[in-house]
Amino acid sequence: MPTLPLRKLKVKDLMDKVWRRPVTAHEDETLDDVVEKLAQCRYSRIAYVVDAENRLKGIISLGMLMKVLFRKYRARAISAIATSSILRVYTSEKAGELASRSVHYTYPEESLDEVLRKMLTHNLKEIPVIDKNKRIIGELWIIDLLKAKILAEKKHLRTRTSAR
Repeated sequence: MPTLPLRKLKVKDLMDKVWRRPVTAHEDETLDDVVEKLAQCRYSRIAYVVDAENRLKGIISLGMLMKVLFRKYRARAISAIATSSILRVYTSEKAGELASRSVHYTYPEESLDEVLRKMLTHNLKEIPVIDKNKRIIGELWIIDLLKAKILAEKKHLRTRTSAR
């Protein structure tokens, strides 16, 4: 089966078909607020942390929240050999304190091929779509891109077959 790169399709083309409202939390919100927002959403595993101007500042995953809950409900003592990142997780109370600052994102003008490569390289299941001011305008999941790739390949095959 020939592989059809997704270079011609842009993120904005796919967002029109699969747009989801990403879960966002202000950096001053409590972690309880973040848990509540994720619980209300039911389909997202990540909360995007934003500042007062709604610019992307970081992410909080369910895994990170689980570590905080572990601190609250299990071991109160923190090991003396804990690294600074573990210590940050265990002592966080606000979204901005816990949020990972290492965030991969995409722009509406990027090709789906570029985004798919980025997601596979960094083992991402979802990626925020941001505007030029770093404001979140949507979210794409890896399954969205894989489905778009399969559909594009099927369309390409039909076009080649009917041209013969």
